[in-house]
Amino acid sequence: MMLSAIASVALVSCVNDDSAFVGEGVKVTFDSPLLYSNVNSKANVFGEIGNHQYSQGGTVYSYPREENFVIFAVSHDGNFDGWANATPAAFNNTAISWDNSVDGWAPKTSTGGYYYWKHGKKMSFAACSPAELDQPNWGGADNRTYGPEGLTITDFEVASDATKQYDLLFSTRCVNQTADNMAQGAANYSGIPIKFQHAFSSIRFSIANSSPETVVLTGITLNGVKYKGTFAENITEDENDKSLYDVTPTTGNVQPAWTVDPALIANPYVAFTGNIQFLENPRYVSDLVGEVGTSTDIVHQLLLMPQELTNAASVTVQYTVNGSPNSKTVQIAGLETVNPANGEGQGTVVTEWEMGKRYTYRLYYSSETADKDKIYFAPSTDGWKDVDVIVVPL
Repeated sequence: MMLSAIASVALVSCVNDDSAFVGEGVKVTFDSPLLYSNVNSKANVFGEIGNHQYSQGGTVYSYPREENFVIFAVSHDGNFDGWANATPAAFNNTAISWDNSVDGWAPKTSTGGYYYWKHGKKMSFAACSPAELDQPNWGGADNRTYGPEGLTITDFEVASDATKQYDLLFSTRCVNQTADNMAQGAANYSGIPIKFQHAFSSIRFSIANSSPETVVLTGITLNGVKYKGTFAENITEDENDKSLYDVTPTTGNVQPAWTVDPALIANPYVAFTGNIQFLENPRYVSDLVGEVGTSTDIVHQLLLMPQELTNAASVTVQYTVNGSPNSKTVQIAGLETVNPANGEGQGTVVTEWEMGKRYTYRLYYSSETADKDKIYFAPSTDGWKDVDVIVVPL
């Protein structure tokens, strides 16, 4: 399975109803999904794909052809009037894979044929990526459903092995689509737009050293976090505008959220093991492999379930100072944000990891301050929402 980053997707030629998969006509295909991604993303950042990129209109996109996604679709005669009031399409919760013969992603019938547009029908749909939710104890297709309240994924477990984690995405609804509007979109691109959002939180690490000592990172583990829960998109269809999809916090009609099992604590997540020297200026650990580390260093970006951070949540850092081994474990719940330039101000208490946000822990070593060693949370982009810097004294 290839793994994806964040998304704003454009899809060509949408879906149709049960009677629309035979005969001649316009095939239902999904062409070149567009995936927003930072140009500096690397394939060795587990869970996200930074290769397969191309630039269009000054934006860098990436959604690898090796990836699959699933489609949920309904058909209606007039404008969208609620998911329950529409007719389910012939394919729902159906994996869409790349098809060279149509140069795009295409759903297939049970006999291997293609679906076609139904004349005079409008379609509305949503999507989820990746198609294969490879995880422990997964219940199969019945654990991922779609209806008037949107997408539900029950009893999802984040893998303890970071190499098996992936960027789970869910889309906004794309309503009232017809064959006639296939040409919409950016220049030189034809497609029906669909926008993906992150369902997880992203955790990664950077390091910096302002002392004359030689400091070498040897290990990072993340402890005491929860790993199992149920996702609900929580759409409340507006009576005056059934097509409304507003994710504005507290006021919107879509409030995606996880209900996390508080009794289940994951084994420590291994974010790094190896030998990488701290440099003066902050650098992401993943960028330093082979530069000041070795080619055998193992670096994982963690894609974890959004959750409230309890007192059990901590980071354990193993490192050496002039060859002498050290190990420190730091609680990360309830820490305050600071200005990344001077370590002062802000004062917002971070009590949870939020959906769609990336938290970069900066491991900072200094022999010139009273708080000798610190961990910083630093903001980053790659399509994720920035998080204010947070200082964690070691």
